[in-house]
Amino acid sequence: MMHDSNGTVDFPVAGGPPPLTTRVMRALLVAGILAAEGVILLALGFQGPLSAGLILGGIFFVVLALATPAVAWLAIVAAVPFSIEILLPGVGAAFQAPTEPMILMLVPLWGIGLMQGAARKWPPRNFVIALLGITIVPYLTCVYTAKPAETFKVASNLVMYAAFGIFLGCSALKNVRDLKKFAAAFAIPAALASIYYLFNLSRTSLYIHDVNAAGRPIFNEHGTFAAYLCFAFPMAVICVLWSERRGGRLWYGLTAGLIFAGIVFSLTRAAWLGFLGMAGVVTIYFLSHSRNARAWGAGALVGVALVAALIAAAPESPIAVHVLSIADTKSNVSNLERFNRWMAAIDMFVDRPLGGVGYGAYKYNFGDYQRIGLSTTESGPGAGAHSLYLSILAETGLAGAAVNIAFAVTLFLLVKATLKRASRMGEHGRRLEQMTLALGAGVVAFAIHGIFNYYHSTDKVNVPFWTFVGALVVCAELTRAPERGSADAGEGSESSGRHAS
Repeated sequence: MMHDSNGTVDFPVAGGPPPLTTRVMRALLVAGILAAEGVILLALGFQGPLSAGLILGGIFFVVLALATPAVAWLAIVAAVPFSIEILLPGVGAAFQAPTEPMILMLVPLWGIGLMQGAARKWPPRNFVIALLGITIVPYLTCVYTAKPAETFKVASNLVMYAAFGIFLGCSALKNVRDLKKFAAAFAIPAALASIYYLFNLSRTSLYIHDVNAAGRPIFNEHGTFAAYLCFAFPMAVICVLWSERRGGRLWYGLTAGLIFAGIVFSLTRAAWLGFLGMAGVVTIYFLSHSRNARAWGAGALVGVALVAALIAAAPESPIAVHVLSIADTKSNVSNLERFNRWMAAIDMFVDRPLGGVGYGAYKYNFGDYQRIGLSTTESGPGAGAHSLYLSILAETGLAGAAVNIAFAVTLFLLVKATLKRASRMGEHGRRLEQMTLALGAGVVAFAIHGIFNYYHSTDKVNVPFWTFVGALVVCAELTRAPERGSADAGEGSESSGRHAS
């Protein structure tokens, strides 16, 4: 194992062209991908020019993935807010198009690349062990769950997203220049999605039933939309900070403003709390590390006072009413249904404390555990526990809780160590420190949002989360670069481009 000038980790590999068997396997894989795409399109009823267009699009993406897998990886990241859920007729299942088919094309091609002996970047060993824990336990629940096929499918989705975000991310992101592209791949599409959402919302009365539908068909409900934007906002801020020209700063400043407006007008209380938590983490960090601590503290107090003043000035506005409803446990039906879901999750855990009812199986067991019957947007049979943490307890029990805690602690220690090393690198580490803080803040927003909501298999949340984790691993490796190569790590030297991704 060796470090390149950018601080990433390469395993030594043999050179030369790939063996014939590997080239045949790659050809067969590509042919299989395209054949499967054609069968799926016919099964879904796509015919004529539309089917031909989709097949051509699949061919183009496969060629792109073979030629420049890093660009294909970023293309998937950028496509996430525009994906649409497509139901499989007669199966009762769905997939996100085009992102999930694109991921299913790219991940096997990455695996074939490993077999060819191409150099790849890997996370630290302790991180991989923690990751294995949270991906293996869900499969173990297939043994006893009432819905083993569904559990296997949801567990496989977790593995697919984790592999895409972490292992392929470590290969696609080699230096700060790549990290900047990564930030832009989040910021610009998120701003466009916000424009679409706000335009639809402008034609309504700004009440919750209107807000919930304003993002359709790309966002089926407002919670997922807000959760995605909470990941995108810190990336937009990074783009502002890293723009070298005034025009770029103005452009990305507008992008950040649009994303922030989308979060505010999503009327998603969990996302608001997550955003405040994200802002709090950044403020606390700079209060403890910045020479301008007083300025940061004063700015935070002014921001809190401004929000409070706006709510007090218009207490009957839809936004103010929604803010105040956070503490309403008597008349707010949404809150009552959330408590109903939480208590059902707790009861499932009490009944099966060791392994839970099975990964992804909460919705199949809810009917037996619900305490009250309500009719809300959260009360459908497919709704989950409305809490990431209670869902883990209900579906995977103490075993799942233990491995998830271990993974969270490992990730926290990784972020902490990365920030510490970056702060010692002087000017060369400043951008890595900023990116690590932004990525960590996005994960914190998701963690707070997860107290109140959980989205099991959607690409809108899973792709951002796992790519953020992958980017954090990359930042950690870049800060481990030898001192002689720290300048290259900061800007992305020419030598970095010679490493295969």
